[in-house]
Amino acid sequence: MGDKTEEGRAYGNIGIAYDSLGNFKTAIDYHERCLDIAKDVENKTVEGMGYGNLGIAYSNLRDFKTAIDYREVYLKRSKSCLFELTETALRIQGLCLKNIEKIVTKVL
Repeated sequence: MGDKTEEGRAYGNIGIAYDSLGNFKTAIDYHERCLDIAKDVENKTVEGMGYGNLGIAYSNLRDFKTAIDYREVYLKRSKSCLFELTETALRIQGLCLKNIEKIVTKVL
């Protein structure tokens, strides 16, 4: 049993390849597989990528309404992931500062 997140990314990458070849409907199939797996494993980053790639594929099909819908969801997911990453980075920074404070206190 492999890593489901990597499997989802792989489907997304295959979708990008089909998109580049102009085979947009096949690309959409692969992007939907990517999105399904990302939702199952609750990976917001890959989920956002899936929505973004679906937006691109539908745009290439000239289905702009659907493309906009997917890109709007992608934008929301991106903001959410950015917030989570920023929050995590701040937490790590705080832990680092506490550790530095402990070291300085021991040295002094």
